[in-house]
Amino acid sequence: MAYASKLTEKLGDNGLVVVYPYFIAEKSGTLKVELNRIIIETVKGDLWNFVSDGYKNATIIIQNDGEEDILGDEEFLSEVEKDEIVKWVPKIRGMFRDDIYSGESVLLEWSFASDSDSKGEKISDSYLVFYEARTVE
Repeated sequence: MAYASKLTEKLGDNGLVVVYPYFIAEKSGTLKVELNRIIIETVKGDLWNFVSDGYKNATIIIQNDGEEDILGDEEFLSEVEKDEIVKWVPKIRGMFRDDIYSGESVLLEWSFASDSDSKGEKISDSYLVFYEARTVE
């Protein structure tokens, strides 16, 4: 807060200071919502480990009938974590209904994260955060 106040004074009317909480990503991945299934891809730590470096701990494919296949580390996501992601699928399908029924899929980026202090130390319990959603063919 002190840093933001000092920076605001320095910038005056020539800038805008935005302060937001920082989080530490413990597990990250993508959620692809298709008409007949969902695909959850996971990686330890930040999503960049998956996107930039190609690391992946597990892929979970869940058909609409509940049939599930896991490729990779079957225990990487706990049942509680998996259920936390899956519970958002009906809402996502509702929000992107027209896109999904026209053959597109929705790709979301997510992390199980914890708030951190200015030194990067964990200061909260883990929670799920989605931070991007887009349609893909």
